[in-house]
Amino acid sequence: YMVEVAEHTLPAAYSYVAIPKVDRDAFLMARVTGWEELDLVDGPANVYYEDSYVGESRISTAGINDTLDLSLGRDNDIRVERKELEDRTSRKVIGSERKQTMTYEITVKNTTAAPIHLVLRDQVPVSMDDQIKVEVLERSNGDLDGPEGIVEWPLDLQPGASSTVKLSFEIRHPKGWNVSYRTRLRKQKVVF
Repeated sequence: YMVEVAEHTLPAAYSYVAIPKVDRDAFLMARVTGWEELDLVDGPANVYYEDSYVGESRISTAGINDTLDLSLGRDNDIRVERKELEDRTSRKVIGSERKQTMTYEITVKNTTAAPIHLVLRDQVPVSMDDQIKVEVLERSNGDLDGPEGIVEWPLDLQPGASSTVKLSFEIRHPKGWNVSYRTRLRKQKVVF
């Protein structure tokens, strides 16, 4: 049996987040304020949106300031595509260096009936070695967080509208080195 103990209504700001190199879907996020007064404890939470069960999430109050971010699930009406542009991607040896250039095109289309705000995120590699150099060549006016290498594009899309951004970077390293990069998710941020 499920028994409702309490019900609270809190203000929230809604926006979408998409990280297409990790997942091709966009997620609706609720940024909830005023939650501190409820004495919430860490644990699982059943999430309902517009009277529909979305799924189970986890509330973690450790390290959260005045805003609690909750995912309200995937939205299949927002199309996100990330593709590598083969004609602008290359691997070359120049003297004693090897150079890799990677270029991606990311397209977001709003097929909902309402305008949306979406934060699009991607990332460039961050070198931990002085002999490996990473240079951002193109980021379509995205905001770059240097230490993490995260690039963000805040997008406002009307119904039926789409937006395309490009991300290009170059990795230079000594010729005999085998350098590869991979994607993993850490603390809700994409890192290499």
